[in-house]
Amino acid sequence: MSLLGRGLRDLHIPSRCAVCGVWPTAAPTTPWCADCLAHWAASTARCQRCARRLESSARICGLCLTHPPALDQCIAAVDYAFPWPAQVHKLKGLSGASWGRPLARLMTQAWLTHAQLRPGTQTIWAPIPLHWRRLMQRGHNQSWSLLRHIAQSEAFQSTDSAAPDLLERPQPHEVQHQLDRAARQRNTRFAFELNQVWSNALHTDCPIHVVLIDDVYTTGATLNAAAKVIKAHGPITVSALVFARTPPVESQ
Repeated sequence: MSLLGRGLRDLHIPSRCAVCGVWPTAAPTTPWCADCLAHWAASTARCQRCARRLESSARICGLCLTHPPALDQCIAAVDYAFPWPAQVHKLKGLSGASWGRPLARLMTQAWLTHAQLRPGTQTIWAPIPLHWRRLMQRGHNQSWSLLRHIAQSEAFQSTDSAAPDLLERPQPHEVQHQLDRAARQRNTRFAFELNQVWSNALHTDCPIHVVLIDDVYTTGATLNAAAKVIKAHGPITVSALVFARTPPVESQ
């Protein structure tokens, strides 16, 4: 594909739906048609702590009740199931910086629908970081690509702050999707450090709410490890906003 062709594709100028392939009847605002969005991205009841899909009226799933995660809140736009894995793969590809825009729009909608906020709280939005070696290989951090677009949405208040350097990865780590749950927990145990500048800034009398941004929540090992590091610096509320939540094994 030519450079011009890639540029037009990344701008999402009218084209076939990225899922079903139909041509839109009007100029689209996303790469997906309205029917596919209504079917595959419909809002659903989820656990407030881990974003697991719930079939009952419960607000928190049984696992989070018995083993509370470090996260105080987790919101997901969709389940990590067809057709979304392919869309996340595009986000992590060379054109991911622009592909993050439509995914971030769905995340913003989920946040505005489900987020529980306390008035008078200072909100800091931060992406899950990549180790510098992984960043050089990929060319961009998909979580920061998502946050850049979220920061331009109505979810981002005028008093909010974006902190791309809030967390750091001091050590390279194994690719998470190749590991089971126990290995993921070990892999992320010492994965993050808080940037010293932000460490000092978090010590304030104003209530702090940190919102972590990531593409996929699988076991929660990465996000909860990051939340633990942040909470070690004071009484801070930590939420996560992700594009997709991997369904538990028993529900697949």
